[in-house]
Amino acid sequence: MSSTDILFEELYARAERRDEVGSLESNLVQLAFLFRTNFEFRQLIRSSQVPIEDRVQAIVELPGFSTCQTFIELLFVIISETYFNQIQQVCDQYTVMVNERRNRSLIVIVTPVALTEAAKTDVGQSLQPLFPRPIALRNEVDPSLITGTLIRLPNGKIFDFSAKKQLSDFKSYLMENV
Repeated sequence: MSSTDILFEELYARAERRDEVGSLESNLVQLAFLFRTNFEFRQLIRSSQVPIEDRVQAIVELPGFSTCQTFIELLFVIISETYFNQIQQVCDQYTVMVNERRNRSLIVIVTPVALTEAAKTDVGQSLQPLFPRPIALRNEVDPSLITGTLIRLPNGKIFDFSAKKQLSDFKSYLMENV
């Protein structure tokens, strides 16, 4: 077991003891989204001129984050150990761990705009018969998809039904055949 795995096990155990598993997972999804989409946010996390405590406090005070103690501890680790570029992997690894412990399969649906609750329910009902365990859906927003959907399964397989992918494939075809 790697030191990262041990760290996640410890954080999960703390979150469970504090009844913060859901809050921690929600905060991590928000953290990964902001890191991917917001340049100022990335600069804030990486800024060596601002003390770690101030960076953590600034993040926790942003709208959409809860003051989950385990999340604050994880932020200290991410910032002090300079795990900046692995934030998405940290979030994904933790989310997978939570869903495995809850005996669920995590399906990530990436769309250019947020899905409504009704749409998430419809997608979940359509996908559930394909999996032996209950599924958990997570919707991530990526405006660069233009239109369409990207689906990431628990085994890491990705189905890309986006216009961005189709345009890229078409461009490759033209470059090779025209």
